[in-house]
Amino acid sequence: MIIERLSKRSVRAYNGCLLWIGAKAKGYGVMSIDGQMKLTHRIAWEYVNGPISDGLHVLHLCDTPACIESSHLFLGTNSDNMADKVKKKRHTWGSTQPTAKLTEPQVVEIKNLLAVGSFSHREIGEQFGVSKTTITSISIGRTWTHVA
Repeated sequence: MIIERLSKRSVRAYNGCLLWIGAKAKGYGVMSIDGQMKLTHRIAWEYVNGPISDGLHVLHLCDTPACIESSHLFLGTNSDNMADKVKKKRHTWGSTQPTAKLTEPQVVEIKNLLAVGSFSHREIGEQFGVSKTTITSISIGRTWTHVA
């Protein structure tokens, strides 16, 4: 019965995706089963491959959240999901983050000031309106690593 519900609300689309055209949450297909909302790509995975072990995610090779095509799905940990996101450049970093207080040119300037060594992290932070911790994170390569 569940597979019939999936079939009724899906449509073949570009790149071989089988897209869920029913209800969605954050772009992912959802449907109610026994009073609980379930993600349709997880339902599709379980129908073809069996139960999903605790702690695993169902990831998309096609990067199309509404896709329920089983050949486009694979299992992975949260770390695998984050690595896949970074590899495929589907994440924000640097000044593209909504909470960013610095721009890439400012970080270049900060790195130049750090290289000179004449100013403390606190002084540089005050100049750019950020904390000493932010400057330290830039200095040790914890953040803004994409800026040379």
